[in-house]
Amino acid sequence: MSEPVNRLVLEACLIQKSELRHTLAGVPVVEALFNYSGAQIENSASRQADFDLTIISMGEIAEVLNDLEV
Repeated sequence: MSEPVNRLVLEACLIQKSELRHTLAGVPVVEALFNYSGAQIENSASRQADFDLTIISMGEIAEVLNDLEV
């Protein structure tokens, strides 16, 4: 089974991020806070979902996040 079984894709707004830092092994790390707000369909009814998501990114993704403006 080479493909992931579960996958979640969100479009969210970056609202906060830390400064780029590096682990002792030299791997870049950025912590970030994203906000998601959107309508969800459940049992044929629409409801609003609004939440914050905290992430810790490492490696290439951390470098990409570091270049983004908040």
